[in-house]
Amino acid sequence: MGSKCAHILSLFLTIAALGQQNRPLICAGKVVDAQGRSVAEAKIAAYEIVRGHVDNIKLRLIGERITQANGTFTFEVVPGSIGRHLGAILVVSRQGYAIGWANWDMKGDANVSIDLGEPTRLEGRILDEMGAPIGDAEIRAVLFRKKVSGRIRDWLPGIAPLPYLVVKSDSMGRFQFTNIPVDVDIDLLVSAKGRATIYTHRPAAKPRFTAGQTDVRVILPPEGRIEGTVVEAGTGKGIPNVTLTVVSNSSTTFFDNLLCVSGEDGTFRLGGLRAGNYVIVLGSHRLNVWIVSGEVTDDVVLECPGVVQGRVTGPDGEPIVNAEIQIREYNPGARSIAAPNVQTNKQGYYMYTGIGWPYTVGCLRRHELPNGRGYRSHYLGLRQVRKDSQTVNFKFEVFPTGTAGLSGKVTDQYGQAVRDFRVDIRNKVDWKDRSKDVHQYVYKLSLSTTDGTFEAGALPAGVHRIGIYPIEGIDFKSYSAEVTLEEGKSVNINPQVVKTPAAAGVQKGMPYYGRILFDDGTPAVPYFPPWPDARTHVRWGRSVTSLDSADVDHEGYFTAYLTREKHTSFYAGKDHMRIYFPSHKNRRHSSVAGIFPVQLLSLNKSEAGVVKISKPFEPTVDSRNALPLIGGALPRLGDLGIDFSRVDIKDKSLLVCFWDMAQRPSRHCMIQLAKQADYFEREGVIVVTVQASKADEAKVNEWVKKHNIPFLVGRVREDAEEIRLAWAVKSLPWLILADSKHTVRAEGFAPSELNARMKEVNKEEE
Repeated sequence: MGSKCAHILSLFLTIAALGQQNRPLICAGKVVDAQGRSVAEAKIAAYEIVRGHVDNIKLRLIGERITQANGTFTFEVVPGSIGRHLGAILVVSRQGYAIGWANWDMKGDANVSIDLGEPTRLEGRILDEMGAPIGDAEIRAVLFRKKVSGRIRDWLPGIAPLPYLVVKSDSMGRFQFTNIPVDVDIDLLVSAKGRATIYTHRPAAKPRFTAGQTDVRVILPPEGRIEGTVVEAGTGKGIPNVTLTVVSNSSTTFFDNLLCVSGEDGTFRLGGLRAGNYVIVLGSHRLNVWIVSGEVTDDVVLECPGVVQGRVTGPDGEPIVNAEIQIREYNPGARSIAAPNVQTNKQGYYMYTGIGWPYTVGCLRRHELPNGRGYRSHYLGLRQVRKDSQTVNFKFEVFPTGTAGLSGKVTDQYGQAVRDFRVDIRNKVDWKDRSKDVHQYVYKLSLSTTDGTFEAGALPAGVHRIGIYPIEGIDFKSYSAEVTLEEGKSVNINPQVVKTPAAAGVQKGMPYYGRILFDDGTPAVPYFPPWPDARTHVRWGRSVTSLDSADVDHEGYFTAYLTREKHTSFYAGKDHMRIYFPSHKNRRHSSVAGIFPVQLLSLNKSEAGVVKISKPFEPTVDSRNALPLIGGALPRLGDLGIDFSRVDIKDKSLLVCFWDMAQRPSRHCMIQLAKQADYFEREGVIVVTVQASKADEAKVNEWVKKHNIPFLVGRVREDAEEIRLAWAVKSLPWLILADSKHTVRAEGFAPSELNARMKEVNKEEE
């Protein structure tokens, strides 16, 4: 294959290498209809999914296309322009069709096919707590394909700036989506002035609504508000431009993780909150507040010792976004304490809290080099030792440049050219000299070559350190040296590196398969991850590299690549495989849920051994604050511990009764329902009873038999709090009535109201 010259250019640096140019990532595809025919002139928008603060996600438009006559399209993304992303979503719209989409992980090139089918509707009403309509409410649809593809559910978050999945309610509270695909389930994000913002998702349950549903009801209670002030400890002075994180303890979804910024006097206000417990987070400070619907939680005061804040700007005073601020304790002769690094916001501001020791401050700005996998950075370290609260601003000048050059050829100990390596060039700095501030600039570029050559130009004069590093794996030992550059002259060096055996750290071994299920037989994966990339995974060894762990896919399978030596060490008892499940309580934390015996691994996936674990769930909410079910589909019936294969529930109304044999009201309710068994049979109503608290199964069965309870009887097991939360059970006994389409029509009513509720359902279905 012929070689070509790859030029990586910037205003201040030119590095070239012989080899293949680092090209853009390409996603090509085709849009077809339900019959497989090409769809021309369809609009495709590509959105990058970016992880934001407190595990929030954002959509960022990265391009739009119109399909050709044959339905094809192509997107290109330059490596290095991608930020903290979670992949991308390609969204397709065309008049007369349902909305379509495809996911792209952006880890490499992709080729996708997007189907556009017949559109269906989703209709309903937005109401207040008294049943009155709410007009001008904003409703955003979040779509989930009913089938699972890959490791996680295939979903399309209908958040801004995506325009196709947002509508407004009219004066009667009615709303309608007309472009919904038929194969999706749906949750809604609903907001209105003066009302709590509600996301209808329920932990560990399937989405609330389904495509084609026309009787959706969403209740918006009055909003709760938080008002307070951020002040400096000791002085009581308000601190402006402070970003506060407000996290709901009543929800694990990112829609309930919120941000607000203090004003010039330090005051802050945040509304649209639903009832429940929230945590206000400011640096290391955490304050729990309880929100009540329709009320203001005010006089919240956050005192912050050691507040360090400021702004970072460029040569013309423009804000520098995402500059990295570093604060270190000044403690000569001892190990310094480092505060967590923070980044500047869109206005260039930053802030630290809780600094209680002498410190120095530094700032790092970084620019990606265009058309290549490289960057340049500039570090400005202020050597003055500071104490207590201070405002520290940084102003960067034009990036250093010059007329010096550096070139060379990288070979191994056998004289062979090295193909893949990273060049690192930085000016030498005396870190012990505290007489002046530090300025260090760095150029880093990953190269793929045919003969190991590289060339750098437009460098400033002075002493520089050059490093040659491997790009992937452990292929050779790193090289470093010092060179002195002079203006107008170019220095040539010939670094020689020592290659190491590839098998030392790169060999993956043979693929072994295992499977992990919940104790109810379903795959042991979070139905809706508590954070965007949460996974069930298996880990072994002491390393945290990807070679020592494996994710569990949507069917419960995982693949462990093990060398013969590692496999032998398992059998010798020197190591074991641990199963980790993501926590719904501690964000970005997974806990051990079990051990996978190596004896159950198989080289044949169809013969993979199975380990069952209990459903880990750490309740974070009081079920009394759960969202109402009315207007939505019933939660997962499989959670109730009942074999529904014995009875046909299709097109039949369901009455679900959560009860507790240990409580007299529950026992009385069950007996009253049993007396109406003939009525339920005539009306075609299936009655399901669920023992909702831990109890001796034999004693429950004995009581049911003694009192001639003729209904299906189930019980919750280890995950009682999870089930009661998902089914919005606020007390016991608790009745839920669903119509023949299994849409909830009434809940939490007394047994004496049952006949009236049944008549209402029958009248609506006529």
